[in-house]
Amino acid sequence: MAVINEITEVLHKIEAKVYSNYLGRGEGAYVARAQAEASLSIEDVCAAAKNRGGFTGQYEDLVEHTQVFINEVVYQLLDGFSVQLGGFCSLHTRISGTYHGANDHIGAENLHIAFRTLGRLKDLLIKVKIENEGIVGESALTVA
Repeated sequence: MAVINEITEVLHKIEAKVYSNYLGRGEGAYVARAQAEASLSIEDVCAAAKNRGGFTGQYEDLVEHTQVFINEVVYQLLDGFSVQLGGFCSLHTRISGTYHGANDHIGAENLHIAFRTLGRLKDLLIKVKIENEGIVGESALTVA
């Protein structure tokens, strides 16, 4: 009988910084925040898809089709539909605030777009390595 061990590979890496938590947990409580490498545009993401070999068509077509797709997703969200993106996540509208009954005005300023993580993305998230870069501002307090 053979023993099969699943090999766990770190697919991605995210750097995190730790900040003091000033909301009710008291001294010594911290929150972690992911540090974005950069904010990517549609063109950047399409270039990455083309360069890594995931897309074999024309780059310009990919950019144009992606822009059309995103515009359509937004259109559908604004018509009240939720949009599921390939089992990775879904987007849906959410209304914030409290109201005083059925006749109370609900304004567009309370309308938000919410993101829900779905199974395929959850399965990938557990394979991300998070590197703790330390407490923000701590090194600035150290005197040389």
